[in-house]
Amino acid sequence: MKKLRLTIVEWVPQFETALPSEEDKLVGDFQSGDDLAFVTLYNRYKRSIYIFCSKMLLDTEAAKDCVQEVFLRVFECRDQLKQPERFSSWLFAIARNQCLSIYRSSKHEAAEEIDFDLLSGPSGETPDRLVERQESVDLLNKFLAQLRLEYREVLLLREFQNLSYREIAEVLGDTESAVKSRIFKARQRLFELLRPILRERG
Repeated sequence: MKKLRLTIVEWVPQFETALPSEEDKLVGDFQSGDDLAFVTLYNRYKRSIYIFCSKMLLDTEAAKDCVQEVFLRVFECRDQLKQPERFSSWLFAIARNQCLSIYRSSKHEAAEEIDFDLLSGPSGETPDRLVERQESVDLLNKFLAQLRLEYREVLLLREFQNLSYREIAEVLGDTESAVKSRIFKARQRLFELLRPILRERG
């Protein structure tokens, strides 16, 4: 069986811009065998999934492989999605499970990360500002890497991907109250790690 390979190329507008009804139809078309609909969904979500995987695994090369596996599973398991309107939660659940599988089997250590916001920063931004922003990104990545995986994943889903508590609960297979509690603890722990730096800069 040939393995589906997709190349991470130039990003197209993120999924947040799509109307729910339009995306529901797109997912329905994909489930009906429309390959073009699959490519459209891939282009819409690949950047978000890559950022999530890279910050979960702390390894950009492993994240690229993970993205390939995630969308391969999506393609192969399309019939398992019963509610098209839950596609994003279903997709991130697949990504999370794949990350956990890789993490537990390989115990990846931190690697250099790519910051997409930096690469697409405002035109005319000064070099000093770019360096300052990259230092802040590096610092955040460093402390995210020190969080327990269960804390890191909820912060990534909430703060980086802007998922709702309900959506995060669906991704994790947990209750909204448990998700809120974990996010609260994760934010507390991240603040504890950042506190010495904040004092220095204060």
